[in-house]
Amino acid sequence: MKYREFKSTYAWMLRTYPGTGNLYRDNMETEIIGTCETKRYVKNGRRWTETDAETEPMTGYYYCNGIDAIPFFRGLGGTERVELGHTCYGNIPVSITSTSPDGGTRIVRTFTFDGRRDRR
Repeated sequence: MKYREFKSTYAWMLRTYPGTGNLYRDNMETEIIGTCETKRYVKNGRRWTETDAETEPMTGYYYCNGIDAIPFFRGLGGTERVELGHTCYGNIPVSITSTSPDGGTRIVRTFTFDGRRDRR
């Protein structure tokens, strides 16, 4: 993927979170940049109960698709809460909390980035 394609594909992400432009690499689809921890919750009364958790390696492509999907899920009626954090790539989203439109399920994705960062 060339930078021009990256810029047009992820226009919302780059406009909303400018630091995410530092994630661009020619090999975004294959280069592992960290891990993504996904926790799923269901609502029991007034409490959220964790039902499942998994951790998987994360590529830049996976991360950018997850961040760029935020307006889509907000448009469906869900709630998306984004937490920013300072990383080796800049001040970018490090956690996304997605609550379904019916308010019964929640998914929390926490992104952890490797400390290494090679120049383009």
